[in-house]
Amino acid sequence: MAKLYWNSSMSLRPVSITEDSSLQKNKHKINLSYLTCGDCHPLDTIKIASKLGYDSLGFRLMPSGPNQGPFVLMDSEKTCREAVILLRDLGIKALDIEIIKIDKNFDVRDYKKLFEKASQLGAGHLVVIGQDKVFERLVNNFTILCESAGKFDLTIELEFMPWTSVPDLATANDIILRSKKQNSGILMDALHIDRSNISFSQIKNINPNFVNIFQFCDASRVYDASEKSMLFVSRNNRLFPGDGELDLLSLAHTMHDHITVSVEVPNHELAKKMSGFDRASLGIKRIKNILEQIS
Repeated sequence: MAKLYWNSSMSLRPVSITEDSSLQKNKHKINLSYLTCGDCHPLDTIKIASKLGYDSLGFRLMPSGPNQGPFVLMDSEKTCREAVILLRDLGIKALDIEIIKIDKNFDVRDYKKLFEKASQLGAGHLVVIGQDKVFERLVNNFTILCESAGKFDLTIELEFMPWTSVPDLATANDIILRSKKQNSGILMDALHIDRSNISFSQIKNINPNFVNIFQFCDASRVYDASEKSMLFVSRNNRLFPGDGELDLLSLAHTMHDHITVSVEVPNHELAKKMSGFDRASLGIKRIKNILEQIS
């Protein structure tokens, strides 16, 4: 039987905005993450995000696991051109593109088309996860990836996850420091922060230049710590902010003004009951409620 864990790292004590004046009066842009409406056609998602007042949205062009796809923006040049026109006409931007895995077989040449598509869509960030157990090789390939993506004005956002070779914030920070690349960053995710037992003080101690995006969702504080279960929740069963037990308000207080806040709430059961529009609408309402409390 899998063990259940209670994460006690996130204090429920709200952080006063007077404790750090540099974090006061946040003015954050809001992004619609791909996974929140991953079942929607990307052209429809652009329209949804624009109508609801999101500043940007993310796209997935490559799979993160088995049985995913197709990814029409990658496979259809016609659809990609239509997306570019729609983004322009509706005045909304592409923020991030998913997803690159750096494993033992990583070859940066495999991602040239992805760089080109990301650039075509006007995105500024590529999301990356580390899956190579040989740390030095992982760092080397991450550095090579940054160099290649930099030619397309793309920042590489390294997302730490407890079940990967980059399981926590300290490891991600170490890789960024070792790479010495200006276009490298750490993607902060509320769920992974909780599951990795990361404190708010640790987040505040990270160089703010390393962080561009915070992904918000909610979850139970009691959880099955097996890799299978954590992976399932991450991809299929996140909760909207306010529906779980994470201290998202204190997390929000760690953000500097330039941070984009991304709504990432994949929930397959809710997707059966709620339209993509309704899910995106609920997401932005809940995020705005948090941001209003820290402004």
